[in-house]
Amino acid sequence: MNKQRTHEDSPTSDPNRSIVLLSDGVCSPANLGGLFRLADAFGVVEYVIGSGDLDMDSGRFRKTARNAYEQVPFTQTDDICGIISALKKEHYRIVALEITSQSTSLQHVEIPGSEPVGIVVGGERHGVSEGVLAMVDDTVHIDMFGINSSMNVVQATAIALYEISKT
Repeated sequence: MNKQRTHEDSPTSDPNRSIVLLSDGVCSPANLGGLFRLADAFGVVEYVIGSGDLDMDSGRFRKTARNAYEQVPFTQTDDICGIISALKKEHYRIVALEITSQSTSLQHVEIPGSEPVGIVVGGERHGVSEGVLAMVDDTVHIDMFGINSSMNVVQATAIALYEISKT
């Protein structure tokens, strides 16, 4: 019989690369909690929360995060551009997940397996800010087949983390 595993008997592995997740203006407690869960699932070394309000006492946040915020190192900042500059000095490749006139399909971006990566995701209403977009090394989008031009930040981040972590 095929039996569902528990947390205690599930295999884990080390991530292939150092990934820092940066959120630029994400405000929804459910989205922030979901991003923490993804950061934990993909072995993100740090989650940087920029220009958003993190209410860790919010019931919605706590329910969605499922204590992942206790596992993932995180920083809150009003200076996400300063954090990006510091990561670049540490040789991180900074990739923004945003559809723009200059973005490349995520499936066509090649990042060598040993290269550390910072993935920037944007807020629910306005995406990644212009100031941050001006600083990144790459802007990537997810090819979509429906009529909408965007998807929820948590689902998009899951796809990006999967694609980038598998190389």
